[in-house]
Amino acid sequence: MRYFVATIISFLIVNPLVFGKKHFTIGICADNKDHTTVIERVKDEVEKIASNQYDLEFNETRYSHNDMVLASKQYKQEAQKSDLILTFGINNFHILSQINTYPVPTITSGISRIGWYNKGIGRKSNHRNRLVNRWNKFSPIRDIEAFYHLYPFKNIGIVINKKDIVGAEMKQSLDSIAKKKAFSFKLLPIVGTETLEQCDYNQFDAIYFANSRDINPLKFQPIIDEINRSKIFTFSSTQGTNYQQGILGTSQPKINIQQFSKRLAIGIVSEIEEELTNRYPSVYEPEERLYINIPTAKAVALPLSLMMLENVSFTNNVISSMEEPTLTLKASLQQVLIGNLTIEEAKKEVALSEMDVKEAKSDYIPKIGMEITTNYLDPKVAKASFGQKSEISGDASIKASQVIYSYDINKQVNIKKHLSSIEKDKLSIKTIEALYNTSSIYLNALMLQEMITIGYQNMQLTEKHLEVAKQKYKFGQTSKSDSYRLENQRISQIQDLITNTTKLQEAIKTLLVQMNIEESGEIKLATELLNKHFFQKQYEPLNSRILSQRRTLDLQNKLTNYVWTKTPIMGAFKHQREALYEKRKLYTKGKWIPTISAYGVVGDTFLKRGEGSIVQEGFPRIPNQMYQVGIKMSYPILNQNKRHIQSKKTKIEIQKMETQESFQRQQLEQKISSSLFTLQGELQKFRLAESNIEISKKSMELVQQNYAQGQCSIIDVIDAQNNFINTKHQSIIIKLKYYTSLMEIENATGYFFSLHTIEENEKFLSQL
Repeated sequence: MRYFVATIISFLIVNPLVFGKKHFTIGICADNKDHTTVIERVKDEVEKIASNQYDLEFNETRYSHNDMVLASKQYKQEAQKSDLILTFGINNFHILSQINTYPVPTITSGISRIGWYNKGIGRKSNHRNRLVNRWNKFSPIRDIEAFYHLYPFKNIGIVINKKDIVGAEMKQSLDSIAKKKAFSFKLLPIVGTETLEQCDYNQFDAIYFANSRDINPLKFQPIIDEINRSKIFTFSSTQGTNYQQGILGTSQPKINIQQFSKRLAIGIVSEIEEELTNRYPSVYEPEERLYINIPTAKAVALPLSLMMLENVSFTNNVISSMEEPTLTLKASLQQVLIGNLTIEEAKKEVALSEMDVKEAKSDYIPKIGMEITTNYLDPKVAKASFGQKSEISGDASIKASQVIYSYDINKQVNIKKHLSSIEKDKLSIKTIEALYNTSSIYLNALMLQEMITIGYQNMQLTEKHLEVAKQKYKFGQTSKSDSYRLENQRISQIQDLITNTTKLQEAIKTLLVQMNIEESGEIKLATELLNKHFFQKQYEPLNSRILSQRRTLDLQNKLTNYVWTKTPIMGAFKHQREALYEKRKLYTKGKWIPTISAYGVVGDTFLKRGEGSIVQEGFPRIPNQMYQVGIKMSYPILNQNKRHIQSKKTKIEIQKMETQESFQRQQLEQKISSSLFTLQGELQKFRLAESNIEISKKSMELVQQNYAQGQCSIIDVIDAQNNFINTKHQSIIIKLKYYTSLMEIENATGYFFSLHTIEENEKFLSQL
């Protein structure tokens, strides 16, 4: 019994759940209020982990506002009423690193720019009251080396906060790497954005922003825009706001606040529990990797290679005010109308057909010719002619003829006119075909461009998940297989990017051929067609008519009637039929109708020499001048039966043409019908796709949070990510199907909505 009572008492003494939780006070000191978000997250994480075992109390955070004297004073004050102190920021780190003994266990945390400050990072003491550092290790020296590997600069300006220049350590580190890489550098100490605006950047070919925490983003935007316009390469120490505003690259990933906070919380709890083991790493060193802003790379003409994908992550989230030139569908079509070679060739055919008409009409223009001849006659013959023919003679004559009436010529002129009209219709048809082909190529290229953009976003998500998986593995929260799965997924994404990029380059080249433009640098397509608001506004007149079944059928009938009566392809059939009718009349009636023409000749004998030049007495003297006029009528009664055969052939040609016309009508009617109903379906899908993207995005973000907290597996993360990406793909495919169906209608009618304003589109549809 006594043994049993003793056991119960011992259990009650050591079990805090019975006697109450152990009270623990945590003091917090920070350089400035930039750390507030992290501090609040750390509090939450510590509460989640240790609130069941400890009664935790967090003192109000003390901010030193970057004043090192005040920071030292605040630390001493906080040590008098706390069981553990948590500090944030480089100033607190400097103060604490110079102290040998600590009144209470102390943890420093933040971002350590190793290489600027060569202070020790890690546990400073093994006794209970010790200093423990939990830092994200960022190295400007490593940044500059990575920057040099990307672009071997000769003269670099290093923008750094004036407060961060401490002693000669930084200068010594920079001198070493500058000597090794053979470049020169200049430190640009700043205090806020005002000093930054006064810097002369044109003296450098590269600029490294080592610290930008005091830079006003609104004032920084025009500065970085001007630097990019000067094609000066820039690098940043973080992926913060300034990087997103247009800095070219960085070697630092985005700080995962959630993971950092959780890691720090685990460290705090381990100190509370007096764990002296190095169970968790005190310094987190990110994977060495380059991050490049694609829009900035294009602006400063940095050659981007697909071979970079293995070691470089491309980002596309620049919020720069610089407008990157893009090629719109409307601009592409307008350029096709100006420079397409197929259209130019068709224009020449029209010009030739017009010349044929003029040539046919010219048969009614008088023919006038002049002829001069000289002759030498045998003297004996000349002498025997008694002066009628001279030995040497010269004659000149002017001959004229004029067709007064010709049934054949009239019909040939009419036929040539109809053939010329057919060539004009063919010009319109080839113009429509060129516009249709250009639209198809443009949409295909736009889809590939968007697939590449989504591919980069997908790869960034994978890299983000991979970073989380590696951190979780380091802290024993997951297995190595998570990282392997994500690595495999990333490799597959790189392969898809390479394939799509190659296809896009080919599509762009084909597009430039259609526009007859020589390739000059990279072409980016405008994404306005995929923009929800542009889509709804630009195509509202058409969309409003196809939302209801009744109006769709009415529009179908009107479009079909328009195609049959006003399109160039049906116009070509009409002119072809009329040309064949004229041709048949030529070969049937033409043989009975005469061709009437007038003619006249005026001559003069201006030379008579030698024998026979003198008229003998008793013989008449022929005048040297003469003229002759007359009317001629001709009947093509029989021409080896060729006219009859041509008449029969023409009849067969008419029947063939009518069959082709009927088939073409059926094809156009079917195309318009199917395209309109496809438009109706895709329009309804489009509205659902936009909301579906938001749902899948929120779902993915929720799964990401759950994975970071250990509540789901990496399979769930990959599935959610793939679902989000597939939803975006589906949205693009729906829009492109809509435009493809619209292009079929444009091709059938010859009216391209993209080339006209909303008012013109409304007028066209209302006048059908």
